[in-house]
Amino acid sequence: MENYRELVILLAEDDEGHTELITDGLKSSGICNRIIRFCDGEDTWKFLSGTSDKEVRDKSKCYLLLLDINMPKMDGIEVLKRMKSNDDLKDIPIIMLTTT
Repeated sequence: MENYRELVILLAEDDEGHTELITDGLKSSGICNRIIRFCDGEDTWKFLSGTSDKEVRDKSKCYLLLLDINMPKMDGIEVLKRMKSNDDLKDIPIIMLTTT
């Protein structure tokens, strides 16, 4: 257990209904990890890059990002591009979501 690191699920989804469906589905599947929700791509990027005036990424924890493609301020594709070009973020697993 000495190599254990907490996994936090990041949910970048602007639609409240979709957010509820996703979180309910995760919880009913037995997943009890902490979920941090972002309403737009800009807030997602600020958290990941450490530039948010709110909570920022804790480098001692592991993250999984559930990333909506169509979001306001910065879309999921731009967040993905920025993450994959950043050495500190490129290894975070990302699952892209869309209802389109």
